[in-house]
Amino acid sequence: QKVVRSTAWVHSDRGGGKLATGSGALVDKGRRLVLTNYHVVGDVKRATVFFPAFDGKRPVPDRRHYTARLGVPGEVVELDKGA
Repeated sequence: QKVVRSTAWVHSDRGGGKLATGSGALVDKGRRLVLTNYHVVGDVKRATVFFPAFDGKRPVPDRRHYTARLGVPGEVVELDKGA
């Protein structure tokens, strides 16, 4: 349960109707830091992060459930293109 709660779905708007998405992981809750891959955010400075919603103890698997809700706006604070 702890692992699922720390996973994230990250969206980055690349402009021109292009949206990149990928997974992320909450690595520091207090500092609100999520780690994701460079190909998810690219050189974009902002991203939207969605954390799992639950129906009882089970995560909601329906993608529309998340895109209909507001995600958490985020700022890209560090990039490592080579890692």
